[in-house]
Amino acid sequence: MKPGVWSRLAEYWVSDEFKKYYATGKKARQVVKLPHTSGARSFDRRRRDYMESHDGKLDELVVYKDCQTLKENERKGEWITEDAKLIIVEETYMYKNASTHISLLC
Repeated sequence: MKPGVWSRLAEYWVSDEFKKYYATGKKARQVVKLPHTSGARSFDRRRRDYMESHDGKLDELVVYKDCQTLKENERKGEWITEDAKLIIVEETYMYKNASTHISLLC
């Protein structure tokens, strides 16, 4: 780290500007209904990573589950919220019904 960078960061972190920015972010995070477990990677990045490792094929449900389940500790694989779980259950149900309806039409 270049000299002086740390001290400027420390000064910024105690400034009123940063405190206002931090408070706004904290409020925004409290109202998020579907937090994700992707860290800094965007959903689009997760999709591209999946496709690269699966010969260009995409399974949105697998990517969604990867972004909405816990990654470590004794709760690994558990849904981050019940709402996240309900969404995938509904999507899976709709997908299966759509497949059934399409096969009935053919």
